[in-house]
Amino acid sequence: MKILLSITFFCLTVIDCINPPHSNKFDPKNPDKAILEGRVYMYNNTPLPDATISLILDGVEIEVSTSDSMGNFKFIHINPGIYEIQANAEHFTSVEFYPESLPAGTYIENFEIYFHTFDFEDETPGDSSPYGFRPVSGTWLIKKDSLAPDKHSAGYVYCGKANSGSPQAISINEGETDNFMFETNFKVAGSSDPDWSAGIIFVYQNSQNYYLLRIVSDSINLYKVIDGAIEPLRLKYVHFSNDNWYRVEIQCSNSYYVLRLNGEYLFAILDKTFIKGSVGLYVASKNSGDISVSFDDITIQFK
Repeated sequence: MKILLSITFFCLTVIDCINPPHSNKFDPKNPDKAILEGRVYMYNNTPLPDATISLILDGVEIEVSTSDSMGNFKFIHINPGIYEIQANAEHFTSVEFYPESLPAGTYIENFEIYFHTFDFEDETPGDSSPYGFRPVSGTWLIKKDSLAPDKHSAGYVYCGKANSGSPQAISINEGETDNFMFETNFKVAGSSDPDWSAGIIFVYQNSQNYYLLRIVSDSINLYKVIDGAIEPLRLKYVHFSNDNWYRVEIQCSNSYYVLRLNGEYLFAILDKTFIKGSVGLYVASKNSGDISVSFDDITIQFK
């Protein structure tokens, strides 16, 4: 009996040496797997269905999940590791998370993914109303950017045009908000009339009432328009060149507006004339000349 017990103990010891316990929390062979659950949202905080979420390990796509009608997605029985999580949705720029640690036994149930940036790469050339935008005046269309893409994503842009027939072109986002962040790249065509103006229209009530960040060749101006009457609020002298890309940003928190150009602070103001409204794009011709302005990588976040 003692001999039999000794043999049994020896065999178990050998087996343990061949297959040692997986104490490393990131060992992919660890029997304790990871679970990842979450939800995908759009810029306006509504759930986004049909987004694809990929788990990538060492450059290799391991598994893919698709968000359901409520934006929910789930990965179960994930081998432990340090992953890149990549999310894609039609009309929006991809979202990436790295490094994302998923050690053995991890259960993440509230992983949130937000899509904020429109890049227009999935839109149809010539379309005046790409996903999320509605023209109010002037001519708008999706077109190919023929110049080298500097400071914007390659491919398509959203172009606004104003002329003698329609001296003001406005296209707004379909949602309404009181607190938001809005950023866009813009570029004025080199052939445009020198009296061009472009910018962002925000807290838009209707065509007669809104705030306007208006950019011209030598300055950037903040106005509010009340019943069609324009009231200046802020001014800063900055030189803008045609055929160059710039990025302009507005952040609003409880009627306090902070404005930036290419990431640098311009000015801020507190004004409660308009509390809630839409955000959008603006192009205008001062002397009824032909103006063409391209917009791209538009980031919107409703807070």
